[in-house]
Amino acid sequence: EVSQAIEFLLLMAAIDGPSPHHLQFRNIDVEAPDQIAIQTVIHACDYNQACRVLQLAQEGRLGGIGNLPDERTFNLVLSKCHDPGQAKDIIRKMHLSRRYRIGAVPPSKLSYTKAITICRKAQDVESARYFLSSARDNGIKPDVFMYSAAIWAATGSSDVTAALEFLSEMEAN
Repeated sequence: EVSQAIEFLLLMAAIDGPSPHHLQFRNIDVEAPDQIAIQTVIHACDYNQACRVLQLAQEGRLGGIGNLPDERTFNLVLSKCHDPGQAKDIIRKMHLSRRYRIGAVPPSKLSYTKAITICRKAQDVESARYFLSSARDNGIKPDVFMYSAAIWAATGSSDVTAALEFLSEMEAN
């Protein structure tokens, strides 16, 4: 069960190096979790559980500074989103990660593409516009993948005008 995997990550993180009280699981010595372990658990999670693991990592409770969330971790959580509001929250968390001088993870083209793809699935044209604008505001030039997802969001919601606007904007860039 995923909740047990999350608790196991916390247990692993509580290990303070090799000691006479080291942890064994099925006769295998267990060390503090690494990014792969954290990302594997996130992969098995639903959105709320993934956000909990992300929060634990941001708080340093899954192994300290070495296990602060990286871009892949944030993008895995983005892949768990079902609506654009959730994607906005994750992108916001990525922006806020800049507060921590160590571990700053600004959103990338991939992050924005994933967010706009969520808008496509939700047929939410306004949120797709928001993410395109946010990408530009943060120095990321939207690419064909971002525009393609935005066009799909517009066509899915039968907004031909928006689809043509996105196409024109893509061609102009």
